[in-house]
Amino acid sequence: MNVLYPVIMAVPEALARLPRPEAQRALSRLARQPLALSALKKGVRLPAVLEKSRQGAPLPADDLWWSVTHKPEFVAGVVSFRQTGIDVEKIVPVSSGLFKKIVSPEEQSFFDCNPQTVFFRCWTAKEAVLKAEGKGLAGLNRCRIDDVLDDSCLTVTFDNTRWLVEQWPFNGHLAAVVKEKTDRVQWTMLDADENEIRTLCASE
Repeated sequence: MNVLYPVIMAVPEALARLPRPEAQRALSRLARQPLALSALKKGVRLPAVLEKSRQGAPLPADDLWWSVTHKPEFVAGVVSFRQTGIDVEKIVPVSSGLFKKIVSPEEQSFFDCNPQTVFFRCWTAKEAVLKAEGKGLAGLNRCRIDDVLDDSCLTVTFDNTRWLVEQWPFNGHLAAVVKEKTDRVQWTMLDADENEIRTLCASE
């Protein structure tokens, strides 16, 4: 069985207080730390230089696929032998207009939970799939939720390709990672000093 090791790391308070442009650059660099730990847990080594396409999508390195995400409170990374994508979002109230833009009535019918949870399950899953596809948000209208398997897994179709996404709620946030059907996902949480404070599988 293949195991994915997505790693999430808390952002140091000092970094979060930086001016926005400087903070974005610092967060991007910081995200390489959980990415490196994901590779270590996988038993592989990423090259020192990781390249991206002209569109900013990560390019596979030595047959390894990788993905990162960086938000004000958390950064995350994952390494895989197959295409993958990761996203983390803070769960906050959203407007009805934004909800309707991201979640169709058909997609909403798959869920039995509050609209805020529905929105972020859809948003993080679609964002993770777009990263796996190497696409930006311009491809969002080509993503659709086509099945909700349980509280932690759902499927997303992009054009004619179906992707499986596993999600994990933590600290008022929701994380999502693209995986294969036979993959086991082991989530790892680090504090701002890179100390491992939590490791679990969504099934636990």
